[in-house]
Amino acid sequence: MIIVLEGLTDKNPASKVKYGGNIIDGMTGNSNFASPDMVARVAALDTATTDLKKANDKGVVSDIAVRENEFDNSVKAIVFAVQALILGKADDQAKAIVESANLGTKKQGKPIFADLAAHQGTVAKSVELRKKVTTRNKRVAYVWQITSTPTDESSWTICKISTVAKVTILNLLSGKRYYFRVAIIMGEEMGEYTDATSILVN
Repeated sequence: MIIVLEGLTDKNPASKVKYGGNIIDGMTGNSNFASPDMVARVAALDTATTDLKKANDKGVVSDIAVRENEFDNSVKAIVFAVQALILGKADDQAKAIVESANLGTKKQGKPIFADLAAHQGTVAKSVELRKKVTTRNKRVAYVWQITSTPTDESSWTICKISTVAKVTILNLLSGKRYYFRVAIIMGEEMGEYTDATSILVN
């Protein structure tokens, strides 16, 4: 599995401005990133990069720190979205997509294990998902997937991306059995998906 690197370590404000510009150049007009969500994220990075450049040119340390934080968060949001985009794709295809955005990649390192439980939600036609993760690292995100045909790998779709270990999936069909699984992104490492768990929706 290919992991998207943030590439922020050891970069000063000037090098971050250059880095942001490279990402913007790679993603703008790129068919891999033509969704409204991606276009909005690139626009946000463009704004954050411009603001950081202006602050760095003025040299006001407190302003630079604020703009640098905004820039970092914008890059992280793009990395998170690109990671979700390449989930399930072959490594060579995933790597090509990531590199077309001028982002770095690496292969997955140590596996991250999780278990998953599904319960009937308190709202009609909903399911509540919870998971536990074997890690002391607090910087964790979760990619939740859903299907009604678990043996068909192509049928799995992302239903939620969250930074908390509990989500509610709404507007499901009553009387239908759904299957769920979750993968954990921890820093720049991503785990495999959990085994599927299922529930018959009331």
